[in-house]
Amino acid sequence: MPTVASAKIFEYYDKYKDQEVYFSKSICEITGLVSEKLKLKVGAYELPCVLYASSLERIIIILNLTDTDMQKVKMARGLATIKFCFSNASAKNPLSFFISCRIRKINSFKLATSSAFMITLDFHQRPPDDFIEIIGKIIDNSVKFNKRKELRIRVDNKIAVSLGMESVKSFATIDKNIKPCIFTDISASGCCITMVDCPEIEEHKGITVQFNIKENIVNINAMIVRCEKVNNYPELTRIGILYEKDEIPYIYKNMINNYLDMLEAIKKQKQ
Repeated sequence: MPTVASAKIFEYYDKYKDQEVYFSKSICEITGLVSEKLKLKVGAYELPCVLYASSLERIIIILNLTDTDMQKVKMARGLATIKFCFSNASAKNPLSFFISCRIRKINSFKLATSSAFMITLDFHQRPPDDFIEIIGKIIDNSVKFNKRKELRIRVDNKIAVSLGMESVKSFATIDKNIKPCIFTDISASGCCITMVDCPEIEEHKGITVQFNIKENIVNINAMIVRCEKVNNYPELTRIGILYEKDEIPYIYKNMINNYLDMLEAIKKQKQ
């Protein structure tokens, strides 16, 4: 059963039905997708597959097909069903459902030891509300995240815990050298860290920052855009960092959005 109001489900579908979500490892973890139970069903024949991307109107999967498998797909005359399974920490049993589809396109590509197929399938009708909620939340979080890119969150140990971070202490990698650092603020577009001065620290140089978020180690590739000495502590350098936009994982976006949503809710309660 969906956990949001039916009006929100309608809003997600109306606003985001044609927008795709690419199912990276972090997206699979956030949604609770049980990958080993994802199946392409043609007739009574089930084939394991990997979810590559999905919108609220279509899905793209990757799978290996033998000659026998391909014959079964052809016999189905374009008709298929996708079996989904999502785990939910708040529910006793995984959420499972089927979505009827029509195969629109099949592309093949050679792997080192075999062939794989990328299949695009259109949904026959509007998918179940549970699926709309799962995909809609992902897209909605990304939209909110982009709107909030200039909002900076000052970080101390207490706020770090509220965010879901292990600590303000972490590591950054410059020129393959891993250095300890401390986060002083974070945002949707970048962060500011303080670390012991070293020759590798230069503006416009690449840097990778590490976050420990709810027991997940998350690395974000970025660029140093500002560096300056800390007053009265010349051995320390404050570094301004801008993330590579396409390198920001969903778990980080979710962390920022959840914290800012919480602050907005507290502000409304006070008003």
